[in-house]
Amino acid sequence: HFLQQQQSPTQVGQHVLDQGISPEFSSRPSHISSGLSGERPLDSRSSRSARFIGETGESNPYLLRHYHYDEFDECTVSKLTYRRIKRASQLADDIIGNKGEPPVVFMLADDSLAQKGEPRIEEDVLAKASHDVASMFTEEEAIRLIGLYFRFINPYFPILSGSELSPCGGPVSIEAINALPLSLLSALYATALPFMFYDDLLATTLVHSATSPHELYRISWLAVVQEMHTPRLATLQTCLLLLERAPTNRYTTDTPWKASLVGWTVSLAQTLG
Repeated sequence: HFLQQQQSPTQVGQHVLDQGISPEFSSRPSHISSGLSGERPLDSRSSRSARFIGETGESNPYLLRHYHYDEFDECTVSKLTYRRIKRASQLADDIIGNKGEPPVVFMLADDSLAQKGEPRIEEDVLAKASHDVASMFTEEEAIRLIGLYFRFINPYFPILSGSELSPCGGPVSIEAINALPLSLLSALYATALPFMFYDDLLATTLVHSATSPHELYRISWLAVVQEMHTPRLATLQTCLLLLERAPTNRYTTDTPWKASLVGWTVSLAQTLG
């Protein structure tokens, strides 16, 4: 078996890392190489979110490329920070004076700017939901559930990356799992829970528990509504998992809400670039 009852949470986590299937997410655009000096991921600050600036948005990327950027390719104007992404083709266009492709620029907005965005969930409701999820599983159960997710779901629906879960190459820890946003963590648990019978420990400890995927999916969606005002890549990953949820009624494939979620997901993907 992938997970054995006698394994400790640390051993299980190390096995997940060895397979390259850790549950961490990254907001690093795919066209940024890891060798650039001074490079920082777009989500390097937990208090701000990144939004792609298109040609018809509130700012003009062609004008923004003439701003003065620091060594991190960032320029701060009032409470907004702009991050430019350099590409070889763009550098050539700048030299010969061609317009070329639109410059790749992201706006990094502080989360406080979206405090009055609606709809939103009361903080005490989210705090209770976060506490409920944390109390549903022991540390070992949580790590084993994440292990089941990467055994049965991630190989066929690879939307998560483990490159930043453990920079030093150590084992997966419960701290790293709990650091995931509430929306994504709840969706991961909910997606993995039906596979608990493939784990010797979970098959005995969770089979009679009151925890249900339905409750976890509801908490996940609750958190997504709040995150939509300041989305991260994890928000998009959560929406993709919510779209993969099995129908809840045998007589119909789904409710019209599923089509609305598709629209949310596509719009969110465009916003994140």
